[in-house]
Amino acid sequence: MNNNPNTINNDNDYMEFSKLMQEQYNELKKENKNLKKHLFNYQKEICSIYGIMRVIDFMISDLHNIPNVLIELIERQRSALSRIVEKDIIKYIDEDEEEEQEEEELIVQLFVDNLE
Repeated sequence: MNNNPNTINNDNDYMEFSKLMQEQYNELKKENKNLKKHLFNYQKEICSIYGIMRVIDFMISDLHNIPNVLIELIERQRSALSRIVEKDIIKYIDEDEEEEQEEEELIVQLFVDNLE
């Protein structure tokens, strides 16, 4: 008999170990399925919000007496959502756009800091 607890001594130990691994695999598979479902729902919500922001961005040019700050924030938000949809949902983004995104995020942060 082997005294090493890390080795499998007989067929029963092997079966118990196999059942344990199968249970863990099934739990992880179920958790993965739930995470994918939640991710899909979040992606749908982001796409809906992006669509609404595009409509607002388009319509705001026809409205009068809208402060420029609000117009700028709406345009920036639509742009940010556009990048999220392209990068994380559609899985497409150009490397040059990624550099521009970092620059725009810095500009937006400076803009928000000046508002406070």
